[in-house]
Amino acid sequence: MKKLIRKAVTVLGSVAFVGATISGAAAASYPAPFDSGSYAVVYGSADDVSAATTVANGLPATGGSVSVSGGGDSYKLEKTSTKYNLGDAMTSVISSTVDDDDMPALLASGEYEDDDNDEFDYDQTLTLAASNLTMFSHDDYNNDDPSVGFYFADGADVLTYTLDFTEEPLIADMPTTDLMIMGKEYYVLSSSNTKLTLLDSATNIVLREGESQTIAVNGASYEVSISFINSANVKLVVNGEVTNSLAASETYKLNDGSYVGIKSIDVQDYAEGVKQVEFSIGNGKLILESGQDVELNEDTIDGLTTTIVNDSTALKMSSISIDWDAEDDSFVTEDSTIMMPGFENIVVSFTGLIYPEKEEITVTYGSEEYFQLDNFPLKDSVEDIDLFYAAADSNIILGLGKDATNQLVTSATGVNLTFDSDVADYFVVSWSDGDDSESYLVKASNFKTENSVDKVSFEYKKNGAWSDVKKDRKSGDTISNLGNAEFQIFNVSNANNSVIIQSGTNTNFNTLYSKEGMVVYLPYDTTAVGTGALNLSNSTTSFALVVGEEDDNDNLGKGANITLTLGYNIANESSVTNVAYSGLSGTSKEIGNTDIHRNFAYSSLATEVLYDKKQDQESVTLVYHGSEVEAGVYLTSAAAIIGGSSGTKTFMDSESSSYSGKDIVVVGGSCVNSVAASLLGGSFCGDAFTGATTVGPGQFLIQSFDWNGNIATVVAGYEMEDTAKGATFLANEANEVSTDAGDMYVGSTTDSTAVMVN
Repeated sequence: MKKLIRKAVTVLGSVAFVGATISGAAAASYPAPFDSGSYAVVYGSADDVSAATTVANGLPATGGSVSVSGGGDSYKLEKTSTKYNLGDAMTSVISSTVDDDDMPALLASGEYEDDDNDEFDYDQTLTLAASNLTMFSHDDYNNDDPSVGFYFADGADVLTYTLDFTEEPLIADMPTTDLMIMGKEYYVLSSSNTKLTLLDSATNIVLREGESQTIAVNGASYEVSISFINSANVKLVVNGEVTNSLAASETYKLNDGSYVGIKSIDVQDYAEGVKQVEFSIGNGKLILESGQDVELNEDTIDGLTTTIVNDSTALKMSSISIDWDAEDDSFVTEDSTIMMPGFENIVVSFTGLIYPEKEEITVTYGSEEYFQLDNFPLKDSVEDIDLFYAAADSNIILGLGKDATNQLVTSATGVNLTFDSDVADYFVVSWSDGDDSESYLVKASNFKTENSVDKVSFEYKKNGAWSDVKKDRKSGDTISNLGNAEFQIFNVSNANNSVIIQSGTNTNFNTLYSKEGMVVYLPYDTTAVGTGALNLSNSTTSFALVVGEEDDNDNLGKGANITLTLGYNIANESSVTNVAYSGLSGTSKEIGNTDIHRNFAYSSLATEVLYDKKQDQESVTLVYHGSEVEAGVYLTSAAAIIGGSSGTKTFMDSESSSYSGKDIVVVGGSCVNSVAASLLGGSFCGDAFTGATTVGPGQFLIQSFDWNGNIATVVAGYEMEDTAKGATFLANEANEVSTDAGDMYVGSTTDSTAVMVN
């Protein structure tokens, strides 16, 4: 594993920071063992859920590695141009009918041969119910925590199997024949207009009187002989067990639960004539009766109902259908599948959501008075961006930015912007052609007069620091070296420390683009009505902050919108008061007892919404993925095995059975996380934590340990806020962090750097 710097030394219990540092930047790939395989994120306090989520969102994509083995059929519900997205119904992604083009073994078309050796073509299909992939919560699954998958309520339709005879056989000619149903052959014991009695045709044996045969069926061995036989009845001896007297088409249940079915009895009724019986030993007897539940081995299978369609005039069989309804509440998730009961050969699976990228956009309070985008991921930097503020002890919005002397300057599209450096911190310059985008935080600085000409310089935030764009520009100049963005300047005034700025082609000052392409429509002062409009002269008390996804073709702002209402609570403190969706979404559900409520936009990009209600001042984190998020939804035969990544899992430290045997990232210090306490040697709080780890106020720890043959990496700060900074650092710089047991980093939350100290 890569060592970033040489070891630092410890002097009098404090860390001496030497050598190179690593600093927060764009999200990076996690190192082994967290780049694949089975892993979990373990937190100990509800206060650390957000930090745990930050770490978890950086782990490899859920469902991203899928394999199918076992030789059976597997059909992924998608088309080349239509992927399965969160919120979609099965029938909205593909045709509701699945056939032999999709599952060639399980649903093979073929020819049925009746008792007269006549052949009849048939097709097999599955018709899917309109079941939606959603976020759900249920008492019987995952402790009622919000989970992604399919929830089938008791009695809900799952799918319907149909065997359709394109050429219809006579019902009277069906007994003593073999009938293929869902990839398995059954022997027809009897048939009528409304009822079929079938026997599992795992074997087909002809036995003569006086002979004995040993038969292997499904791993079991049966020694069979004839005890009695005449032209109408036969008694068999199976492993010493004597059956009842059986006629053709009758069955007998053996002690081990398998069934003997008599297909035919042939007796030459004269001296030394041949007497023989044709029979089968299989898993059971199946009764399909129209309008009734399927019966297997004399037991009714709840949730499976038969429909037989026939030509009552010609006495011909038209079709046989089996409707599968959920028995009890059923769940299809990354950890749970459902299988058609009785037949046990059709499985519905969900391998997870495939996330192409991940970034977090947090809308929170900067203080009681102002709102902030926390650690917003720009093209070249990750920055806090202050949005607007109210007067102390008031809910009336006074201006944009942090306060009256630290303002954000914006303007409506096409409207010039005036920047006054005496009161303004920065303005946003954004460029987009509809497919690609860039956003920068820019400020005008160093106003001067040279040779009677007023000049101004421009800087932008890059990697957390102000960097030069252009120096000493005068009125009429165009600034065009800020990526693709450009703007022109007028009325440069050294006396007033101000400049008027006009946007260039595809450039504006009121739209903010994240690195992965989420659009944030910033507030701008206007009396007009529209997205981003904020009338500061109208005693406004709230603002609707709209953020927009891309669509599945990566068109910026053309996907779903999420609107966050930013206002002030009854104590006049800044707080997110509501979240709304332009399209479909889930129903927000609390994660455990954390006061963090989870939801998703049901869209092709599946933005996750984490609404933090732990404190009176509420905030929201949006987890955005930059491109289409695909769902792995499969129909398989039982012989096929779907394998994939286990997905990112986040657990409380008390849920040890859920993360035992996995590699883990432990979030939170030993004072609040029992796993961290076991690794760090005690439940240390405050100064005791510093004494044990050297980590003090404004610092965080990242340290890896051997954990019962696996790796446990602890991310813990001196305070909750320090832990959150450490989690963000790990998510951004994971590919620069060693997870070798014993390796330890101490980081600073003020400048987002860390050094290896052991």
